[in-house]
Amino acid sequence: MLIKNKFQVFTIIALLSLPLIGSAQMVQTMMVGKGLKNEEQVFLKNIAQDVEYICLETTDKCLIGGAGHVFTTDPDNIIIADKVFYRFGRDGKYKNSISGRGKGPGEYVEICGFEIDPATGTFYIFDRQGKILNFKLTGELISDQKVSSGLYANLFDKNKVINLYSSRSSMLSGGYRVVINDLKGNPLRKEMKLDQESINGNQNLTVQNTRLTNFRDSTTVWEGLSDTIYRISKDYQINPRFCLDLGKDRLPKTLPITPNSPDYRKEIDKYIMPIKFFETDRKLYLETSDRGQPKRHLCNKSDGVCITLPCEDLIINDFDGGPDFWPLGITPDGKLYMLFDIVVLKEYWKPNTEIALKYPEKQKAFLKMLESCKEDDNPIIMLVTPIKN
Repeated sequence: MLIKNKFQVFTIIALLSLPLIGSAQMVQTMMVGKGLKNEEQVFLKNIAQDVEYICLETTDKCLIGGAGHVFTTDPDNIIIADKVFYRFGRDGKYKNSISGRGKGPGEYVEICGFEIDPATGTFYIFDRQGKILNFKLTGELISDQKVSSGLYANLFDKNKVINLYSSRSSMLSGGYRVVINDLKGNPLRKEMKLDQESINGNQNLTVQNTRLTNFRDSTTVWEGLSDTIYRISKDYQINPRFCLDLGKDRLPKTLPITPNSPDYRKEIDKYIMPIKFFETDRKLYLETSDRGQPKRHLCNKSDGVCITLPCEDLIINDFDGGPDFWPLGITPDGKLYMLFDIVVLKEYWKPNTEIALKYPEKQKAFLKMLESCKEDDNPIIMLVTPIKN
């Protein structure tokens, strides 16, 4: 188990991709506010059906450092994204990289998304400056298409690209707009502006500081500073799907302060705000800032009941006795993941001898793997396959 306050992980944002929930479903409330008073330890064997670890090959060509994103494309490919895209096999062996920071052909300035087209096996990079780049997985450039600048987030959907633009530059935007382009950047549909008036009069729902992810065959829009999770269906209808009930400490729709004000951070730290959100068949994995303090929550999608992990605790690994776990992202095939720095594991992690393990023999395999790693090696990826319905 990792000693508290010594635990370091890489911050990762990933795209979600799991089977479809119909867009016509009613809004479900997740009782996050009540969950703040319901702190419980959570155990990995109750949510996982499989756990695997991948040691990434370390050479001068693929030194990852603090990588930002992990993306598994299929059983044979893992892509790690930071300033450079590194491709590994599922055995951890390095294959190739894609890099090209700049404003020229095939180059990108600020990545706001990346995707794989499963039909062609090609790789898309979305540049916030207004470009869609298409590469072969082996690194050869296929196309470089310009779209409108100011992209906020993007998703590839078969032969279409969903572009999400923030309507204002402020952190608390009053809305956002969705534009559907073809792969050459040509608009296929007029933009759809999403704001409070477009959400069918649901006064308890708001639109602020949006994020765009994927849930199965539909698109999910959620909010980093508010309380609503939306679905954009295959025909691009927008429907609220989950309302996060944050209780009396919910951020108000209008603040008498702007992000440029000196006391802005102090003011918003009086409230509870969602930060990250991951979704599986059974659970919502939610991170919030609760009056400036980070909190982790698990919400059951069946009944909306939410529990909060004790402060600084992760999900206790009683599955195979490896490191404790909290998802930093989810892969397109529905596996939750976390990256572990080798130095941190070797220096601070100790096997937990106080809990009964579901697979005690796997702890020996993990210890043997860790012993073979060098402290300057690339991180270990932990992949957790959640229990399904």
